[in-house]
Amino acid sequence: MGSNPRDYATNGANGYYWRSSGSQGARTDFDPKDMDDLFGDMFGGFFHRSRQQSHFDFGEGYGFEEEGGNDLTGEITISFRDAALGCEKLVRFDGSRMETLAVKIPAGINEGQSVRLRGKGRKDASGKTGDLLIKVHVLGDNRFTRNGQDVYITEAIPYTTAILGGEADFDTLYGPVKCQIPAGSQAGSKLRLRNKGIVSMKNKNSYGDEYVTLQIQIPKNISQRSIKSIERNRIKKNRIGGKSMTNEIQLKGDQKRVKFVPYEHHTKYHETNHQGIIHYSNYENWLEDARMNLMAQAGFGYKQMEAMEIISPIISLSIEYRSNVKFDDTVVIDTKILSYDGFHMEVAYRIYDKATGEDRAVAKTTHCFLNKSGMPISLKRIYPELETRFFEMK
Repeated sequence: MGSNPRDYATNGANGYYWRSSGSQGARTDFDPKDMDDLFGDMFGGFFHRSRQQSHFDFGEGYGFEEEGGNDLTGEITISFRDAALGCEKLVRFDGSRMETLAVKIPAGINEGQSVRLRGKGRKDASGKTGDLLIKVHVLGDNRFTRNGQDVYITEAIPYTTAILGGEADFDTLYGPVKCQIPAGSQAGSKLRLRNKGIVSMKNKNSYGDEYVTLQIQIPKNISQRSIKSIERNRIKKNRIGGKSMTNEIQLKGDQKRVKFVPYEHHTKYHETNHQGIIHYSNYENWLEDARMNLMAQAGFGYKQMEAMEIISPIISLSIEYRSNVKFDDTVVIDTKILSYDGFHMEVAYRIYDKATGEDRAVAKTTHCFLNKSGMPISLKRIYPELETRFFEMK
């Protein structure tokens, strides 16, 4: 080898240039296991990791392997998107002769991994030719971050979309996609876009996901006109079957109680046990029917709840049985809201015989409120207009 130091310089926007006629400097032991070589079919050969410990000379820039042929090593820097999607880069190097190659960088490559071009190094005295090892560095991106195969991004949506729900266009590595934003979305909540992450280098059919963190664009000053417009849109959005969720609600001024028609149930033969008495397991279904009847009359039925993506599961149930109900009886179930704080709701029930007025049972259920993802929510905060509805049902 000659005595001139080795130089490195970029060769235009897409190329890199390695040249060596020797090396001067300290001699250092290097274990190739520290370099994560990629295996792939490039230029008619397979990339593979050297299994022998190699010895390198380091001078200015890059070193050369001295054992088993002269390996050339270098580094290349590519963009985040080039690493995620794959790319080709021109590499100009001085192996046995000056060459320029178009090197394919596989999609999904990560920071610090390497590609190996077999047989593109220098020949040693025995005639063996080394490889060209290119270590890849990945630049950061001003939009995306990466964790394994998953990517993360923050997107801003208008406050009207956060309140009312709607569609928004989000950026992905593969182009913009249109996403549905649920009503009542909160700042900092995340949406998952399946298979919009980075492809696996081991399985080209396996992709990570993209996670979108929502930011809410809220103007500093909101006029009363805008507030009224938002409320009108809310009423319009939640109109189901021609009836608005907030139809005939007095949002301002004195609140008035509404007279509700209690739920009635005529017992069925299949509800009885072998003694002709209604089995206790049927009472829970009656309570649900009575509760749905109450909320539907208040204009906040289960269909409206589903449209608003609200779930209200039972978290506790208690029943006190006072007398038997038999086949062909008709029972009346008075239902009312005991308490409501936005997070929880307690409902009381009185079950009595329609003909005699005799009490059959009293019960109480406690409910919480969840969004469609199963996360607890406060209806008071997200839907303050419902306060009147729950007041009416007490």
